[in-house]
Amino acid sequence: MSKREFLASLSPSENTRLAILIGEVIKSLTNQSGYLPDAVADWIAAQNDDWFEAFINSAMAVPETAAIASPEFSDIRAALAKPHMLILGETGAGKSTLVKYLVSQSSASAIVLDPHAAPDDWQGMKVIGAGRKYQEIGEEVNRLVELMNTRYEARARGQKNFVPLLVIIDEFPAIAAALGKSFTEAILLLVREARKIGIKLIILSIGSEVKSLGIEGQGSIRECFAIVSLGKFATARAKSLGDESIKAALRAAKYAAMLDDFPCALPEIDRVDLQRFPLPPDYQALLTATSTNTNTYTLVSPLVGSQQGLTDLRTCTYTYESPDFELARKCKSMVEAGKPQTWIIENILGCRGRNFAEGKQRFSELLQLAT
Repeated sequence: MSKREFLASLSPSENTRLAILIGEVIKSLTNQSGYLPDAVADWIAAQNDDWFEAFINSAMAVPETAAIASPEFSDIRAALAKPHMLILGETGAGKSTLVKYLVSQSSASAIVLDPHAAPDDWQGMKVIGAGRKYQEIGEEVNRLVELMNTRYEARARGQKNFVPLLVIIDEFPAIAAALGKSFTEAILLLVREARKIGIKLIILSIGSEVKSLGIEGQGSIRECFAIVSLGKFATARAKSLGDESIKAALRAAKYAAMLDDFPCALPEIDRVDLQRFPLPPDYQALLTATSTNTNTYTLVSPLVGSQQGLTDLRTCTYTYESPDFELARKCKSMVEAGKPQTWIIENILGCRGRNFAEGKQRFSELLQLAT
């Protein structure tokens, strides 16, 4: 590749950064009269490329203020390239709308785990758990783990391609609070292993990724996610990076959004028309085979299996009187431990912002249930 082709291939911001770097090097070589040493001038002339010489001259003229160049905005669709996705944003930040847009940009069918879903929230997609039916969500997580196991068995027999399935999990903190540690462990199991057999998780949360998923100190798991931050979460992320250009870019953007550590351009979304794809045949087979008329469900917990660090899948069955009873006991224990009511409503029940009043009513009902 020639110098001209190389420089022409750079983006505007990369071109500016290279110009700044070259300019700083050349300026450091200039003498007090402002002229380049003869050796450097001769080298530039020897390149026999007027265009390159013009670039060098322009590099010397780049003002120092250009060092804080505007960063390029990532395309939000790049998030689909990662094994899984985590979308963080306060209530009303547009998490659900963004997910629908991303689903419309993929060629996969999708299911939704959402205990707070209304009939028109997800445009006809298969929704599990609406009406706060947390047990149904627990059963669905079991089904997904079983689907993963089935696909890995097929992979061991030589199958290489699998029909993709997107699994959208909304209100993640509320589900985790209702179903407990076994639920989050099963989700992390899917995060670690499901990417190779066509199962992608898209998790929506109003809390930080570390607190929501319990992945403190587990950098390898975080690398599995494209982390999209919206609204105040994007602003906080930019602030934590300490990059003035990113903070300035977010202030100038219509919608504050970050994809991992870079500002992200969000499309104008008035309406999303989702193309319907049939659910994978192997998933449909499990739906037919699995009975949902039960008061118990099984969650698969990832346990350390051997000295080689392999994951041992051990099935643990939990029988619940009702998800409400367990949640009620948890709220009561928090009250007895001295936790403020507001903290419990926001962090245990997952009700913030415009959902806070609903959470307050729910909190009172749960305390009555626990007595």
